[in-house]
Amino acid sequence: MIFEPFFLENNHGFRPNKGVHSALKQLHMKGGHFTWVINGDISKCFNKIPHDKIMFLLGKRISCHRTLELIKKSLVNPAIKNGYGYAGRTIIHSYMGTPQGSIVSPILSNIVLHEFDLFCSKLKQSFDKGASRRVNPKYHSLESARHKSKNTILRSEHLKKMMTMPSRDTQDPNFRRLTFVRYADDFVVLLISNLTDAYTVRRKIKDFLKNHLGLDLNVDKTTINNIKNGFNFLGAHIKKRGSVISKVRNKNLKSQVIRKRHVRRLSILAPLDNIILKMINLGFAKRNHLGDLLPKSRRELVNLSHFEILSFYNSRIRGTLNFYSFAGNYDQLRKI
Repeated sequence: MIFEPFFLENNHGFRPNKGVHSALKQLHMKGGHFTWVINGDISKCFNKIPHDKIMFLLGKRISCHRTLELIKKSLVNPAIKNGYGYAGRTIIHSYMGTPQGSIVSPILSNIVLHEFDLFCSKLKQSFDKGASRRVNPKYHSLESARHKSKNTILRSEHLKKMMTMPSRDTQDPNFRRLTFVRYADDFVVLLISNLTDAYTVRRKIKDFLKNHLGLDLNVDKTTINNIKNGFNFLGAHIKKRGSVISKVRNKNLKSQVIRKRHVRRLSILAPLDNIILKMINLGFAKRNHLGDLLPKSRRELVNLSHFEILSFYNSRIRGTLNFYSFAGNYDQLRKI
């Protein structure tokens, strides 16, 4: 618990009361207004973290040299190269990466990537700009003409056109926002800005990871997409939904009912196509010559008892349904 109080709320990996669901919930609750998403991919993060960087960051908060020395020894994972006899063997010591399967590997990677969280937090402070978007000139012009006109039909036509466009200028260069969510070495950065700014932010992230943490951002796999097109993160498909119109009472004149447009929260869905493909690869299902999905028998279970066979299938069904309990298309998932 030495480092836990200092971790940011945007970090959801390997922490108490946090996980995949909390990371997706943060995107669901706060991501509806954003336009662009940077879906990050750090190349072999756990295998490439330099040991000197780990020890330097640990030394900032741990003063016990014995504890530090014990952690340092646990990081060394010697490998034997060449030769069959004792004399012909060469022991190679690696000075980067955290041992796979070690109980300290998750917390050590979290400590290092906490520096990345702090960088993104500072980047947000310098990136965010403006209090609100400026008024859309076309929308304002139609609204003004509608109020001045006494022709009921013309007023109705103006209103229909107004409902097809945003009331605020979505391309306002003086209004920008940035937020991010990280789970272990997977992260997304959401932006309210333009595509050029998105590429600039990705370059800054790449430079920071390389120069300060010794890690490589896989630029080819670090995609930049419009949120309307959707993106995959932590096993879920996330997509922006259209706005919704509701009727509310005017605050100044409560007898008057006005229409108000609301931006809906991001849609968090289970990737049904990917799940079906995985079921086919694992031998739980198949497709016939017409392309219809059919169940497939697992013949290696034939010697098990009925109870064991049912437990085998039910455990996988429960695991899948529990993991995707957040999904907006949960009813479709249950039908598979």
